[in-house]
Amino acid sequence: MSSQALSTVPESPLPSLPSPDTSHAPGPSSLSQTAAEQMGHAPPSFDEIKASRREAKMRDFRQFLVDKGVVEALVKLLIGLQESEVAPEDPRKLVRKCFGEYRDPLWDVIEELRASSASFREQNGELETKLTQLEQDVSHAIRHRACCRLWRAIATDKDTLKESVVGKDIVMRLTADKKFPRGMDVTPHTLNKDMFVDFAMGMDEALRTDLLAILYPEGEKGPLTTEIPFKGKNDDPTLNQFLDALSAYSPPPPPA
Repeated sequence: MSSQALSTVPESPLPSLPSPDTSHAPGPSSLSQTAAEQMGHAPPSFDEIKASRREAKMRDFRQFLVDKGVVEALVKLLIGLQESEVAPEDPRKLVRKCFGEYRDPLWDVIEELRASSASFREQNGELETKLTQLEQDVSHAIRHRACCRLWRAIATDKDTLKESVVGKDIVMRLTADKKFPRGMDVTPHTLNKDMFVDFAMGMDEALRTDLLAILYPEGEKGPLTTEIPFKGKNDDPTLNQFLDALSAYSPPPPPA
């Protein structure tokens, strides 16, 4: 056949294939569900997985006991107990005799920690005692310093710090008078610094604070006032409270 004849043969159209119906095609979830149904059960839950792992560990542990001869030893022990005519008084001693004694190394760590804890508690008690004593020492030092500042204010006369004062000198320094207000008796004692500090240490703290505020108006680091603080103020309660305490003070006896 010639090429011309071939060219004249009419082309027959190819039969069209029907398009696939995808409306009922299973999706990915349907495929996984179908696979699970073919396996006969649903995927295991988290609790089932944990239970399965526990069972696997128990199997491994039982196998470990078998491999180490523990099971065989227990069986021999039980058989020996069954064949024995007399039951053991203390089964625990029998078990220790059969298997020996084992001490977990962690007990050494626990005992060491307990000993350290007891030592720390003892040290803590000692430190608390020292802390209490230090707090008392600090409080005493603060009061002593305040009393020394009060002495400096009382015993200073025209910028000169005296070595000792008597009652009338104190009244003169505070009020510019030579006698106690309200007819008080002037203390006959001569007070040096140590005696006055001893008196001031036993003074009411609020009274001592008020006197220092009057004698040192610019505060703790400020200078001593140059004025007579209670001049013309004989009825001042702070002054009278101080003079009452001073009149009632009895110096300690000199050391033998």
